[in-house]
Amino acid sequence: MRMDFSAGLTAAELCARWSEEELARVLRTYGEITNSLRMARAIKACGERRPLRTSIDLVTCLRNEYGPSFPVKVIAKVFQALRIAVNDELAELRACLSLAVSKVKKGGRSWLFSYHSLEDRIVKNFFRDGEQGVRVSPVLPRCVSGKKYCLSA
Repeated sequence: MRMDFSAGLTAAELCARWSEEELARVLRTYGEITNSLRMARAIKACGERRPLRTSIDLVTCLRNEYGPSFPVKVIAKVFQALRIAVNDELAELRACLSLAVSKVKKGGRSWLFSYHSLEDRIVKNFFRDGEQGVRVSPVLPRCVSGKKYCLSA
């Protein structure tokens, strides 16, 4: 089953509709949760007993499964994973990078902040891939490789 982000579903609706495996993959990939399958099972089980409608419902579910001292840092990763999936944020970042580079004037520079390792990896790979095959003139600081975008350090 493929996730349809164009439907405008909430995180609660997606948690209810996704299978355990899909939810676990999202938690592992976007939240970097190590025990993602156990967590997905807990979320699905809670949702079957009583729909998870609010963030408090989800936190309560996780604390019931893992104990009252379940780290806030891990809960934040769960919310991060769901937010990224609902908003399709990583695809948006990729599109934004391409658009941003196309808007930089010749000889101009671009910079950005990334806030977590998933974004950071995408940004670093984008610029690294853009540097491949780039030749910069030793005399003038300009691209001489003929590439549409010349990304160099």
